Amino acid sequence: MRFLWNLASDDPATDISVEARDCKRSRLRRSRCEKCVEVCPTDMIALDNGPRIMEGCVDCGLCIAACPTGAFRKSPDTDHHLVSLMQILRARPKPTGTEGTLVIRCHFAQRKRRHLITVSCLGVISEFSMVIAAALGFREIRLLQGDCSRCRLRPGELLFDKSLDTTRMLLNDLGLSKVLLRVDQKHRRDAVNRRQFLSGITNRPRINSMPSLEHVEDLDRCSPQPDLVINDEKNQPDKRRLLIDLLREKLTAAGRFAAPLWWWKLQIDAARCSACGVCALVCPRGAISEERNSDHQLIRLDAARCTNCGLCIEACPDNAVTFGEPVHLSDCVDGKWEQLVKTQLHSCPVCGDTITPTSTGRCTTCDRRQISLVC
Repeated sequence: MRFLWNLASDDPATDISVEARDCKRSRLRRSRCEKCVEVCPTDMIALDNGPRIMEGCVDCGLCIAACPTGAFRKSPDTDHHLVSLMQILRARPKPTGTEGTLVIRCHFAQRKRRHLITVSCLGVISEFSMVIAAALGFREIRLLQGDCSRCRLRPGELLFDKSLDTTRMLLNDLGLSKVLLRVDQKHRRDAVNRRQFLSGITNRPRINSMPSLEHVEDLDRCSPQPDLVINDEKNQPDKRRLLIDLLREKLTAAGRFAAPLWWWKLQIDAARCSACGVCALVCPRGAISEERNSDHQLIRLDAARCTNCGLCIEACPDNAVTFGEPVHLSDCVDGKWEQLVKTQLHSCPVCGDTITPTSTGRCTTCDRRQISLVC
């Protein structure tokens, strides 16, 4: 069935762009990351010679939500746009009994009320957006889910379940556990049946992956509130910038500056580290930096930039990089670099290369040469 669906597609080019240099497989050939391919409902992503989107993409946006390094992008960013719509709804007067309630539905769910946000799939909603909704003052977040078993964006269900679990954990850790997070199954009566599905093969529609408002009049007079300023720090992911800026404003004012977040801080085993600098070289977000002097090398981390993609762990030849304790808000708001490891260096007496101390005092290459000469 999917093969037939992929055969006929006269769609224009997708609005999703790909930054190949940010892809894990482009930066490290032995990486086997396929998160984008796993969630693509139409098999329109190729990973050979760098990731690329083939003609026939329905523009659902699931690849953007799944990619751990932000290699897939869309303008405007989905999370930024979603937060703007949240601010519009927050500023509008609501019917009695619905104040403080945010309703988001997937395109396959039934419309049950006015003033809600529609997305292509609930899988495109990250934990960033839901936590931001709670920080903006919504007391209840209702997510209307259609029949995923009959939807062509079914791979997004796994993304949604994961972000939902993370959101619940975060709301509890950030002191926002009073915010009600509810998922309702609201199947549409006009769901596409088999005949309609087959008839659509020759005229395959694209999906509007950008969140939109349903039944809200006079949108021009309902501009988003200008109280959220985005910090344009270089290389920091858009989602992460948006969340940290908001948490800095809301949570620090509430005295929860040391709140634990949901990603993990890197740590390096100094006894194993050979000061090769590969971790800093492959990091797609510049979260790891290397500073080398004549007698020592420093590896530093900016926790706010790290997306926990794990590429540094895969690339480390010494297996010295691992995930450690959770990152706290205080680790991110200052934008300071934290020292991970300081390695003493010296010169190899044979070739003069700068190396870490070894039992023989020589570098690995000179040790091998010495063994071959003795033999």
